Amino acid sequence: GLPGWVWQQAKSLWVPDISIDKRVSQRGLIKQLDWNAAILVPVTAAGQVIGVLGFFSQAIPEPDERLLQVMGILGAEIGHFHQNSLAFSQLRESEALFHATVELATVCITHVAEDGRFIQVNQATCKLLGYTEAELLQMSFRDISHPDDANLSKDVRARLWAGEIDSFQLEKRYLHKNGRAIWVGLSSTVKRGPTGEPEYDITVFEDITARKETEQALQESEARFRSLIELTSDGYWEQDAELRFSHFAGQDEESLKSLRNRFLGKRNWETNIIVEGEGGWDKMKAVMEARQPFRDVITSTILPDGSQRFTSISGEPIFDGDGRFTGYRGLSRDITEQKQAEARIHHLATHDRLTNLPNREMLSQLMNNAIQTSRRYNRRFAVLFIDLDGFKQVNDILGHKGGDELLVEVTERLKKILRASDVIARLGGDEFVVLVQEIQEENQVAIIANNILGAVKNPFLFMGQECGVTASIGICIYSSESQDELTMMKHADIAMYLAKERGKNNYQFYVETTRNG
Repeated sequence: GLPGWVWQQAKSLWVPDISIDKRVSQRGLIKQLDWNAAILVPVTAAGQVIGVLGFFSQAIPEPDERLLQVMGILGAEIGHFHQNSLAFSQLRESEALFHATVELATVCITHVAEDGRFIQVNQATCKLLGYTEAELLQMSFRDISHPDDANLSKDVRARLWAGEIDSFQLEKRYLHKNGRAIWVGLSSTVKRGPTGEPEYDITVFEDITARKETEQALQESEARFRSLIELTSDGYWEQDAELRFSHFAGQDEESLKSLRNRFLGKRNWETNIIVEGEGGWDKMKAVMEARQPFRDVITSTILPDGSQRFTSISGEPIFDGDGRFTGYRGLSRDITEQKQAEARIHHLATHDRLTNLPNREMLSQLMNNAIQTSRRYNRRFAVLFIDLDGFKQVNDILGHKGGDELLVEVTERLKKILRASDVIARLGGDEFVVLVQEIQEENQVAIIANNILGAVKNPFLFMGQECGVTASIGICIYSSESQDELTMMKHADIAMYLAKERGKNNYQFYVETTRNG
């Protein structure tokens, strides 16, 4: 109808006689209301039609162009008023929503004047600091700052208000109403007016006390760890998820440099480190690939200067917060002196102190090994029991020092004539035993025995005085599975005494008839 035409055309309309205007759609209603003439104007806002304003009359006046113009202006004014009212209503709704959001926010939001006074705070701020809104609006941010942090933001805030920066972030301490320090992480920007002049700060902050306490505890823990590492002689190491060495600590700088040069970026088994004991690296790799801890694993390595270093290492797997394996960490302790001491103790327990030859205990172990090997591979070996003839007289004449030197000289002579595979042992006094490995026939042993007799018989020179001894040798050859170490030594001893009975300075083989003379 008429309003639709005005809306579509965006023009005012004067209808002097409604009854004859073809654009009229509600003729029955108009006739019932006794309307005869109409003026309709569009209501516009921002150049858009938002409504139609109509005036109806029973009289039929003549068209008046000025009245139409006035009515058009009225429609525009009505539209402008409606638009402003709507915008104002929307603004109030927006502000109400904004304030509700600020009040419901879990972070602290404040507006701060140039002199530092609070001009607006939300409930989160009040809750965190323990003050009411009214109390805070009578205070400045300096009043709530920790004394040591009161001037922390002074310079950067001046730069913000001067327009040198758009915002800044920092961490500082505020004070609760009860005096308790609260760590906060804050961000600040500045609200500017239409011409760019600063009006107030907008500062958002939140409580980070728990995080700072955790960081502090972690720093203290790391400091204690570093102190312990520096105070201990143990070395600290780390490996990545691929079991490559990634970090070393806890030793002097020279040692650390050497470790980094030799091991950094490598796996254990890609270095010259050797795992002592059964299983070696195969056993160790299985443990590490299973992500299991290990304790006191003994390893050895050859240092650049050629010396051997022994180390006891212990380690544990590392997992991140999601349970993913990230590597190993552990301690290593230099036990070279301990291992050397153990070796010296073992050597002293199994060797003669004077001649440094294997003693009776060590000889027993070697003979048992030889017996087991002979049984397994059907091999033969011989035991030569040597007793020096005339040693007591030399000892009486030259004294114990002279006697000791003679025993040492006999030892050196025997070493020179025997094979590297043969073993010489001293049982005590002037008794020696030679273990001859892998013989094919008795003649081989006879040749060795003759060489021993000749080497011992040559004169010795002590303090310008020449002296000499001879040797009596008893020989027992392993040939029966019924023989054991004690039996062989007994048979060799019997044969040795037979050699003495037959004039000394000779050797005798043990045979069953030897026992009966």
